[in-house]
Amino acid sequence: MATRQEIENMRITLYDPPGVLDIQTVADEAALPTDAETQTAYFDVARGKYWVAGDGTKKYEIAELQISDNEIETNIDDLGVGAAKCELLSLMTRGLGHKMLVVKEQVGTDSTQMQSLKDMYAYYKGMSDDCSRKLKSAEEAPATSSSGRYIITDDPIIAGGNL
Repeated sequence: MATRQEIENMRITLYDPPGVLDIQTVADEAALPTDAETQTAYFDVARGKYWVAGDGTKKYEIAELQISDNEIETNIDDLGVGAAKCELLSLMTRGLGHKMLVVKEQVGTDSTQMQSLKDMYAYYKGMSDDCSRKLKSAEEAPATSSSGRYIITDDPIIAGGNL
């Protein structure tokens, strides 16, 4: 079973929520610090939510996540950390594709919201493709081991003589 630390590390690796470089755990909403730190998310144990710094009118707001903690935990348990990262990036990309369809229907393709989603989609798609390539090349790499043998070779004879 994946630990809370593994889930938080995976969340930071996946940049979900975007811009967060640290996750701290608090007991509940009342335990949030008076001043929100930038690039920090706070995991509220009582509600199971992540809080991030607000936009100015609010000190804190609930972070919009692409993937749930349960999804992260299940993938880490089933696939291991390396393969889970690739699978989760793929899931995030699919989720953003769905959001793009909803925004397209509601406000159109020329909106800033749509452009932001397109940028996020391209970013996560690139990360997902790169992760898949690395994982595939690691699986295909031949296992190497030294046999410890020492062999002597002769000088090559080229065109009838030693050059």
